[in-house]
Amino acid sequence: MQSINSGDCPHCKGSGLRKLSDVECKDIPGWLPGYTFSEPCEYCVQARKDKQRAELQAISMLTNDEIQYRLSSIITNGRADTRKMVDACRGMVEKQSFLLTIWGSNGNAKSAALIATVNEFLERGIPAIYLPAYDLLNWLQDAFKSNGEIKSESMYERLERIKSVRMLAVDEFQAVKVTDWRLEQLRNLMDRRWRDGLAGLSFTLLAMNEDPASLEPRIWSRLRDGRNCLSGEPIILNEDTDMRPLLRRKA
Repeated sequence: MQSINSGDCPHCKGSGLRKLSDVECKDIPGWLPGYTFSEPCEYCVQARKDKQRAELQAISMLTNDEIQYRLSSIITNGRADTRKMVDACRGMVEKQSFLLTIWGSNGNAKSAALIATVNEFLERGIPAIYLPAYDLLNWLQDAFKSNGEIKSESMYERLERIKSVRMLAVDEFQAVKVTDWRLEQLRNLMDRRWRDGLAGLSFTLLAMNEDPASLEPRIWSRLRDGRNCLSGEPIILNEDTDMRPLLRRKA
C-alpha cells in the first residue's frame, strides 16, 4: 500500500480525494456535464487503517502467530466453558457488551480469546490494544511521578492512548502487586473504562486466574455491573482443563 502522504498514490496523487469520472457522476442528482465531484480515496483510507492497525499491534507486542488469532480458531469442542467464553467475546465484537471479565484455571485459552477479540476489532477498523497487566502498570509508573506530575511526555501520551482506545484487553489482571499509588491510578483507569462502557463509547475485556471478587472493592463493583453487558452476565468463569497439550506442533 502506498504512503498516503508521499503523493505516490496512483488514484489521488496523495490528495486523499479521488475525482469521479463522468460515468460515475451521471447518477448524482443535479450533475451536469463538465461538473466534477470527488470522494475520499478508498485506497488512502485503507492505508490509514492498515497503518493504525500495525501501530496498535506493535503496542500490543503481538507475535506474527498471535496476529492471526481469531475467535473461530479457538478449540471449543467438548469444552463448554471455553465455548461460553468465546461466545461472550463474540458478543463484545457484536457490541452486546462493553465490560467483560473472564477468569478461571490456567491454560484454557483466556489469553488467546483476548488476543483474538482484539484482532477481530482491528479487522473491523476499530482501534484495539492487548496488554498484560504488568505492562499497563509499568506504563502508569513511567508516565507519572509519585506526586502525580507528568514524568515522561511520551509515556503519558501512550498511557492516554491506552485509556481512551476504543477497545482495551488486559491480561493477567490479578498477577501484579500494586502500591497504593498504582492502585489509585488503576482505579481511575477502570472508572474511566466503566463510565465510557456505560455510554457505549468503549469496550474493556479482562482476563485473570483468580476470582475477581478478590479485587479491590471499587474495581470489583464496576466489573460486576451488569448494565455494561446486555446478557446481564459480565463475569465469565472458565474451568476447562489445560488445552496447551492439544496445541502441540506436529512433527
